[in-house]
Amino acid sequence: SVGAGAGWSTADGASGKLFWEHRNIAGGGEKLRTVLRLAEIRQAVEGTLRVPAFIRRDQTLTLSADVTRQTPAAYTEEGASLLAGIERRASETWTSFMGVGIDADRTSRGDSTGTAWLVSQPTRLTRDTTGDPLNPQKGTRFGAALVSHGGTYDGRGLAFVTLELTGSAYWPLGGGERPPVCALSERPRFRRPISLRGDISGV
Repeated sequence: SVGAGAGWSTADGASGKLFWEHRNIAGGGEKLRTVLRLAEIRQAVEGTLRVPAFIRRDQTLTLSADVTRQTPAAYTEEGASLLAGIERRASETWTSFMGVGIDADRTSRGDSTGTAWLVSQPTRLTRDTTGDPLNPQKGTRFGAALVSHGGTYDGRGLAFVTLELTGSAYWPLGGGERPPVCALSERPRFRRPISLRGDISGV
């Protein structure tokens, strides 16, 4: 499938998105998704491959990569990341994830440039009671991710831990198939928060 979208926000200005997705690319239910994001101060290319029943029937192998460029007023940042992990379903509502990621970033401000290399180890636990991942009409979703990071910035060692929480709730406005009222929050992507990037680089 192919799709597109457009939007505007006070953070990114005007933005657009193009995506291509194949839900059975190798004949075993493997899902490949690529996304191109274009905004006034941020551009990104993303790719994700999900392989179900990996070694065990209740496990999914997830491989993802992205390349980004951000140009806010204070600095310019170019980065790339790779992530590999295993998602395991513990029950109908609970799912866990463990993985390893590599993140490389170069940040420029004026005449100064800094380069960071990080290895991350994300662990995530999610609870989903909606019963429908594509078109939820009721229920809740909650996620908690603990990510440990270690690496270097311009040759200096650094290490830190981040905790990411997400949640959403859905309930119908009335009977029938009406769209639900919902509060949405994106799944953690395990990239370093921009605030931490600024603290590290001195921006």
